Amino acid sequence: MDSPPTSLVEPSTENFSKVIFNKVEKKYKTGADINCSFTYTEPFQPREKDWVGIFKVGWKITRDYFTYVFVKSNNESAEGSIIFKAYYLPKVSEEFYQFCYVDENGEVRGASIPFQICQEMEMEEDDDMLIVMPEDTMEKFNAEVSALKDENASQQKTIDELQTKNEQLENEIKKLSIQLESERNRITTDNQTLEKEIKKQFNDKLMQLQTDLKNTEQLLKKSQMETVHEKEENDAQAKEVAKLRVEMTLQEVAITDLKEKLQRQSETVKTLEMEKENLQLAVEEQLSKTLQIQEEMKEQLTSTKEQLCKTENDLHQEKRQSETVKTLVIEKENLQLAVEEKFSKTLQIQEEMKEQLTSTKEQLCKTENDLHQEKIAKTTQQNVIEKLNATIAKQDAEITELRRQNQIAGLAHQNEAEKLQATNAEHEVNITVLRGQIQVRFTHLHHVIFLKWSYRI
Repeated sequence: MDSPPTSLVEPSTENFSKVIFNKVEKKYKTGADINCSFTYTEPFQPREKDWVGIFKVGWKITRDYFTYVFVKSNNESAEGSIIFKAYYLPKVSEEFYQFCYVDENGEVRGASIPFQICQEMEMEEDDDMLIVMPEDTMEKFNAEVSALKDENASQQKTIDELQTKNEQLENEIKKLSIQLESERNRITTDNQTLEKEIKKQFNDKLMQLQTDLKNTEQLLKKSQMETVHEKEENDAQAKEVAKLRVEMTLQEVAITDLKEKLQRQSETVKTLEMEKENLQLAVEEQLSKTLQIQEEMKEQLTSTKEQLCKTENDLHQEKRQSETVKTLVIEKENLQLAVEEKFSKTLQIQEEMKEQLTSTKEQLCKTENDLHQEKIAKTTQQNVIEKLNATIAKQDAEITELRRQNQIAGLAHQNEAEKLQATNAEHEVNITVLRGQIQVRFTHLHHVIFLKWSYRI
């Protein structure tokens, strides 16, 4: 069941007289249904969501109801009644309750006198007893009754004023009726006079029109003879005009087709121009990227060349150190095998470097066809590689000479041999570092060339 509409505002007693409760008992028996009847006053109209609730005396807002029943609206009758089922009624208590009629806006429109709900025995014993109410409740009830009386007097005064105004309006209506009848008679007389004048004017006009019609018929017969020839000429002109219109229509269709064709050609030209601009931008962007790649390659090859020059200087320096070692190697024949093994490792390193250079050459040859615009950089790189090959060949000759000199080397002091061993270890470290630097440089160069070649593809 939907909750009844209520209000959180304390109601005003001015509206309590809109609905009057009839035959409200002082006490009702517990466990029995309660029949509640009421009467609507003249201006009040019940609505669908109106309801009657049982409230404990002393309530403040309409949400304080104990139970409620919706009212069935019947605008044809001023009487209404509902039944409160015993199951929903308050239990036996000494509290006083009252019926309140609440409209769909949550405002109280009527309130009954207080009553109690008690056992049947208590009802029989207390039939002659007075109802005792709390003083504040009684004062509030008396105030409500007084307010209802004042409101009733005010409404009676309003009714008297309305009756007086009604009598005045009836007198005015009678006067207006007399004036209306007089005006109606005058208008009838005027209409009769006007009708006679109009009939006379109509007859005169009709005679004049008949005379004019005869004259017009005579002129028409005369003009018909004259217009036969003009009609033939007009028909010929109409045919010519129709022919010209057909030609104009065909020309308009042709012009429309030409305009559409011109519009399509114009759109095609615009599209081609846009594609041309996009291609130019793409070519310029590609050219810019290619130039940037060339510059990066030049910088990379320049850096590689500098690194190789530095490497060559380091090798020359090591060569001078090796010449210093020669005099020490002669003094120690027992170290000959160790030196030869070390040189063998050096040869192995050189072979690995040759293989790396050979692999780099093959990679450069493979990408030669895709780097036509980079011939200068490639030539520089080839020169660097040839220079490295020459350096390695020179190192081979020096190592061969060193081996030949080591074969005729003699014994040396033990301390100098230890020094030679330390020097050889240092040389090995330097050669390993140099090998790693060259390997890293060529690996980086190979990676850069591969990336640029892949980008171009």
